[in-house]
Amino acid sequence: MTLSLSDLLALRNVCDSIAAFHEASSVLKVSTIKFCTACEYIKVSTIKFCTACGYIKVSTIKFCTACGYIKVSTIKFCTACGYIKVSTIKTATIFGNH
Repeated sequence: MTLSLSDLLALRNVCDSIAAFHEASSVLKVSTIKFCTACEYIKVSTIKFCTACGYIKVSTIKFCTACGYIKVSTIKFCTACGYIKVSTIKTATIFGNH
């Protein structure tokens, strides 16, 4: 599932804390990254839309239906600013009672 600009804008509805969306570069900022201890998914409420450059970009995203978290499977660091860049986010395989 590839997110379009409208999909990214719709993602704001599930985030607890949202800043302004950077429409020119379609990037996101994560100021505080929190992980689900069961599956290591990133909590959706930690995602914030940003107004600056060098922040993480999300091109593919899927949600875990069990816990509502999203998992970062590919992480790259920006060599210019050191911020995390994410190109792919996928759901993990659900085992047991997760």
